[in-house]
Amino acid sequence: MLLVSFVTALVADYPVRALVSNGLTLILAIPVPALLVRRLHDQGRGGWAVWLALPGFTVWLVRTGIALSQGMQARIELDRMTWAVDWIVILANVALVLLLALPGTAGPNRFGPDPRRSPA
Repeated sequence: MLLVSFVTALVADYPVRALVSNGLTLILAIPVPALLVRRLHDQGRGGWAVWLALPGFTVWLVRTGIALSQGMQARIELDRMTWAVDWIVILANVALVLLLALPGTAGPNRFGPDPRRSPA
């Protein structure tokens, strides 16, 4: 995704970049939460923390909807008024990344065997 976004940013105009970015976001909206839950289960935690990703997705969805329905200028005005919401998104994302960076449990946990150990 990062490579596609980078190449698109180099060679395409903004409307094409926005379309590619929005498409990638929609494509990844299903597998990424599943992978987050799987990682949390590896740590012996429930999947509740995946909800920390919801503010970022919600903000993206609202901003994209405004831009598509009312134009980019309306979205820019919205961004100027709701800058504090961006801090909530940043804090939620940092909390999620820190949580995901913690090591998994050694050995089996309530969600199953340790995926790093081969069955004997």
